Amino acid sequence: MNFIVFFLVFFGYLNYFVIKRILKNGVTLLAERKENTKLATLNILVKAGSIYEQKGKTGLAHLLEHMMFEGSKNFPNFDETLQNVLGDNNAYTCQDYTNYYESFPYEHIQTAIDLELDRFQFLSLHPKKFEIQKNVVIEEFKETTLQPPLADFWHYILKMAFPKSAYEIPVIGKNVKDVAQISLKDLKSYYQKYYAASELIISLVADENEDLMLDILEENFGKLESKSKHDESLKLNKSNKPISKVLQRKNIHQISFFIAFHIADYGTEDYFRADMLSDLLSNGDSSVLYQKFIKELEYCTEISSFVTDNKQANLMVIEGKLNSGIEYDNFKTHFQEILDQIPTILRDSNRLELLKNKAETYFLFSNYNMTHLAQNSCFWEYVGLENPKEWIQSIYSATQSIDLEKVALTIFNKKNRLELVYLPKI
Repeated sequence: MNFIVFFLVFFGYLNYFVIKRILKNGVTLLAERKENTKLATLNILVKAGSIYEQKGKTGLAHLLEHMMFEGSKNFPNFDETLQNVLGDNNAYTCQDYTNYYESFPYEHIQTAIDLELDRFQFLSLHPKKFEIQKNVVIEEFKETTLQPPLADFWHYILKMAFPKSAYEIPVIGKNVKDVAQISLKDLKSYYQKYYAASELIISLVADENEDLMLDILEENFGKLESKSKHDESLKLNKSNKPISKVLQRKNIHQISFFIAFHIADYGTEDYFRADMLSDLLSNGDSSVLYQKFIKELEYCTEISSFVTDNKQANLMVIEGKLNSGIEYDNFKTHFQEILDQIPTILRDSNRLELLKNKAETYFLFSNYNMTHLAQNSCFWEYVGLENPKEWIQSIYSATQSIDLEKVALTIFNKKNRLELVYLPKI
C-alpha cells in the first residue's frame, strides 16, 4: 500500500456508511455523512437516458435535461433561486441515465429540495423556451460534432460496436434533423413516463446524522406520485467480428485513429480490471504506449486510452495521432506486438504494484469530493453494487497478474477490435 492510499484509509476516507431507504412510491433514498463541512450535495439520478428515445427523434433526453433548468410552476428561475442561497448546480445526460446535482450550505436544504420537487412534478415546458433550448441543442450539436475535424468519431464507433441497438446512437443525437423533429409533445411524454418517482435515486451528503437526512428526504420526496415502472427491456446487439473503417478529411493534417474493444459491464470484476489495463497502456509517461510510440519509435504525437462507464455496453478506446510520414499499417503492426507482450509485462511485480497503487489512489481521491460521493452513490445503487467502496478497492488490491492476463486475452482478441482511421484528404 502506497503512502497516499495508507493516508486516506487511515483517516477514514475509505469508509462508506451510506444509509438506504426505499419509499412506497418507489423513490430510492441514500444518505452519507461527511464530517467537518457546512455544505451539502443533493444528487438525483433518473434511470433513463438516451437509450429510451424514439426512433427518428434522438437527442430527446439531452434536450429535456436543458429544459429542466427553464423553470417550474413555483420557481420560474431555477438557477437564480439556488444562487440566492449560495448554491450551484449542473447536470449531464448519459446513455443509461440522466443526473442532476447541486451543492449549497446545508442550512438551505429545504430550498434545494423544494426546487427539485417542483421541477420533477410541475416542469413548465413553455413552448417558447422549448424552441429556444432546441435551437441551443442544435447549435451544440454543430459545434461539438460537425465542426471539429474528428468529433464525429463517436457516431461511427458506437454504430460499429452496437449495430441496430439502443446503444448505437450518441447522447447528443444521431443527426441535427432528429433533434429538429422533436416536438413539445414528445418531450412531455418522455418527462411524464421516465421522470416518475420509481425512476429516481436520490442521495444527500452532508455533515448530519444519516437517519435525520433520510427523514427529511422521505418527508418531501415521499409526496411524489407513484407510477408503474417503465419497461427496461432493450435490444443490445454487440459486434462479434473485427471492423475497420477509413475516412478521408480535408481539414486534418495527421493520420488519426480510434481503436475500440468491448469490455465487461460496470459492476463486474472484469470491468475494473479492464480499467487497470487501460492505465497500463496510457496513464502517465511510464505507460506502455507512451514509452513505445512517443519516446522510442516516435510514431505518435499523442496517444491515450479510456474506458466508458455505462451500466452496460462499455468500451475501451485507444486514440492517437501519427507523426508526419508514419503509415498507419506500420503503427498497427507494432501496436499488435505490444498487445501480445502484455502478459509478459504484467509479470513484472514492480509494474503490477505500481498499477494497483495508481488504481487505488485514483479511486479513493475520486470519492473524496462531496459531489463525486453523491453522484457515485446513486450510480452504484443503480447498477446494484453492495458496499461498493470496499468491494471496488478490494478488487484493485487483490488483483494478480494472472487476473489481468485473463481479462487482456478476452479484450484484445482480434475479433473484438474495431478500428476507425481518419486520413488527410489531399
